[in-house]
Amino acid sequence: MNAEEQKPEETPTPTPEAKTVEMTQAEFDSKFNTSFGKGATKATNDILEALGVENLDTLKGIVKAKSDAEEADKTELVKAQEALDASKSVNSELANKYEKLEQSNKINTLANKHGVKDAEYLAFKYAQAQTVDGFSEDAFIEEFMTGNPNKATPTDNTPNKGVSPGKDLSKMSYKELMNYQNSL
Repeated sequence: MNAEEQKPEETPTPTPEAKTVEMTQAEFDSKFNTSFGKGATKATNDILEALGVENLDTLKGIVKAKSDAEEADKTELVKAQEALDASKSVNSELANKYEKLEQSNKINTLANKHGVKDAEYLAFKYAQAQTVDGFSEDAFIEEFMTGNPNKATPTDNTPNKGVSPGKDLSKMSYKELMNYQNSL
């Protein structure tokens, strides 16, 4: 026996003859929607059943509520972030103001301690001297005081400073004080 003889005979399968069907578009749409609509409805019902939801409207409500909650949480997060950024900005601003006040206080203390009249000039010179490496506050003050005769004059603690001898302002009437003021 050879290989050709072992093959079973192939019988041709009868093919149904194609029929032409004529129908309107509306009839086709109706038939199509009915056929596929049943499958889509069954699939939708299976999904809803698996999710434990009664109908599509309930599912839509659940999804919308979840989306709204996430948006609200996101909004709260954004608000918290903005508040944090604002507080960082205020903190930085206050730190800068504190540093400036501390520097101003230091200059005023030095000016009062060493009897310097012009604290602004002292602050200017101090700021210039601070930029130099090896800055020494004591050396700066010593140099400033010897090079700048800007020392405050001692104050006169007498009650009639600048008043002609013999005039006691505390015993003058209001009219006498006004006349005296106008004469100056």
